[in-house]
Parts: sequence; structure tokens; C-alpha cells
Amino acid sequence: MMRKYTYTLMICCALLSGLTNCGGGGKSKNADSTDTSKKNNTEGTANNNEGEQSSEGGSNSNSNANPKIAEIIKEYCNKLNSYAYTDVKTLFASDVKRYIGMKNTSNEAIAKEINRFLTTKRFVDYYAELDQLQVEGKKATVPININWGNYQTRMLAEMEFNDEHKIVSYNEAKALPLNRKIKTKKKKVVKSYENCNYKSKKSDCPYMLFDYVKVTQAPSETLKDSINKKILDFLGRGTPLGVTKESDLTKEANRFVKGFADALKERSANSTWYTNSRLFFREHKNIASIIYMMEGYGGGAHGFSSAGAANFDINTGKELTLDDIMVPDYLPEMKKIATKVFRKLNEIEDGKTISDHGYSMNDNEKFVLANHFLLEGDHIEFIYNRYEAGPYYLAPPTVRIKYEDIKHLIKKDGPLGHKIK
Repeated sequence: MMRKYTYTLMICCALLSGLTNCGGGGKSKNADSTDTSKKNNTEGTANNNEGEQSSEGGSNSNSNANPKIAEIIKEYCNKLNSYAYTDVKTLFASDVKRYIGMKNTSNEAIAKEINRFLTTKRFVDYYAELDQLQVEGKKATVPININWGNYQTRMLAEMEFNDEHKIVSYNEAKALPLNRKIKTKKKKVVKSYENCNYKSKKSDCPYMLFDYVKVTQAPSETLKDSINKKILDFLGRGTPLGVTKESDLTKEANRFVKGFADALKERSANSTWYTNSRLFFREHKNIASIIYMMEGYGGGAHGFSSAGAANFDINTGKELTLDDIMVPDYLPEMKKIATKVFRKLNEIEDGKTISDHGYSMNDNEKFVLANHFLLEGDHIEFIYNRYEAGPYYLAPPTVRIKYEDIKHLIKKDGPLGHKIK
């Protein structure tokens, strides 16, 4: 994640969970990464513990006993999600007794570890359930929801503060039920030229990969079928003919390998050809979301990529549009808010316009919202593809707007109504 192209405004997020327990490593076109965290990784499972209070249910918090602690958590999250990693150290004491697996450490070391960890993850979404915050003296506990890629978990964090309200200890006490209503299964289809090792970083290997999930159980068949159909639609965007059923993925992978072999005979191909398609799943209370990412190279001056997202109302099975979650005539005001976010993330100075910086859109009424958006725990994220906001050389931005900043635009009786009550 690069600060230049991603801007995060969030009400709150989780204090970083599992940093020292989770594998890092750089990104590679051949990467087929599997997170090595030993936490409650719920990929492909659902945990419906009816006795557990909902993650967004009623509050029994006594955080009013010391509101400063809640403010610190919010400030920590804002710094974290705006990539102000070096500033995070200001929230910790110079000497910290514990930070997850780090003992007797420093605020400098913690900031360094945060930077190491977050730069290896995609679509990171951490948020704390502040309505469940419990404070007793200088100690506090709060449930934390943690998401990146296909990884999703919920932990109970224990924190301790000193007299100056600096964090002196942070520990994860136990995993909490996610209360997921949907079950998924991880799936993978991959074909490589002459069965070469597409995971190898020592040599190039032409390949086509589909790494995705399939919904196996949902509250309704309508919801299950709607999500699975959209998953295939996304995966088909990385193929010439598209796909309508899972068996088409194998056909397209074989077609890709054969196409490379034919081009190689004609000396019009090299060993760097590849197509890598991945799909992630999220569930937040009554909303299920899928996130699609594809990248590849098939010759020419540069590679190609695509990204997208779709959100579904778990109660109705309907794929959601902005009109479903926003009040009538929301668009002009939403564009003004998005303009401010976009200008800040691109450091556009006063007196200059967005188009002055090379983008194909401009401020306010001429601002273009991305075609794809993702509904996360406490913010909406607009996902742009290349050429959607500007020329190829400008990496596509990702604009995140917290619900708190657009609560006057959210329908109170809509799918996001519970976020503003």
C-alpha cells in the first residue's frame, strides 16, 4: 500500500493484531501467498455462536469513565490508516512492557514492526468495537475485527496505559466468534507452461491462476447464487471469452497455456506471460462483499490489471448500489466530500485542480466516483481501475471515506443504517 495512492479515513480500527505472528515478504507477480497467522483464521468457515453478543450490538461499555482512552484508540486508528507509521510511536510510552509477541520493547520498534507488517497486506480493514470498550482504571479491553485478503478474525485485546495515557502494554487475550452467516470454500485453478513452477522466484514461468472462494452455505439460495454468479463474472474478466461456470476456468487456463506455446513457436512470446486472478470475501453484520484483483502480462509495453468489488444485502440477496444505501440526491454532496479526500491523498495544493495533476476528472461536480466500491467496517472505499481516473502512468487511486463523514447521506432505514445510529 502506498500513501500516495490510498487514503484512509476511519472512525476506528483495530489495534494491530498479530503483527509478529504473521508472515511478511514482498509482493511478486508469482506470489501465491498464504497467511501463516495462527489466529482464528476463518477462511471457508462460519462461526454462528448464538450466545455471543453481536459485534455491532448493544453496548455495555463503561468507556465514559475515561473517555481519553477511547480517543487514543481513535487517534491510533487514524494514524494507522493514513499510513502515518512514524507518528504511531507518539501514542506509546518509550518503554513498552508488551506488544503482542514483542516484550520489553520500545515505541520506535513498534512503529517499525507496524510498517513491516502492513506493507505486505492487501485490502486491510481493522476496526475496534468501541461500543464494547471496557475500562477499569488504567486497563481496557476491546473486541477487534481484523481483515486482509481472505483472512478475517475477531480478537479481544487487553491494553494498559500509564499516567500520561500512553500505551504501555497490548495483548490479545482470546479469539472471539465472528458470527458469520455465510460459509465459503477456498478454490484454486492453475495451469502453467510445461508444468513449470509458477511459485518460483528464480525463473519466469508462464501461467494462469484463479484463486477464489465459493459460497457453500448462505441464509438463502438467492444470496448464495447471486454471490457465486458475481464471483464467476469477476474471474471471467481476465479471460478472452469470460466464464459462466466453474469448469470454464480450467478451459480458459488451458487456452492461455496453449496460446503461449503457439506464440513461442512464432517467436512472438517470452517467458514472462502470466495472468493472476484473486478473489476475497468479507462479511460485516448484514452485508457480504467480494473483492476482485487481477494482474498479468501478455507482451507489449506494459502489463494489465483490473480490480472490482460487489456488496450484497444478506437479508435480501440483492447486490447493492449506491442508490440503495444513500438518500435521494446524494451525488453532488458525495462528490464534494470525495474531492476533498482525493486532493489530500494526492497533495494537490490550493489554487490547483485535480485535472492540473494529470487526471481525467476534476473537482466537485466534475469529480467521477469509481464504478466499484467496497463497504467495509466503518468506511466506504472507491476502487479505481487504470484509465478510469487518468492515464496509465498514474497508478489508480483508492479513496476511502468514513461513514461518520457521510452520515447525513446514508439512509437510516437502509443496509448501512445501523452504522449511523
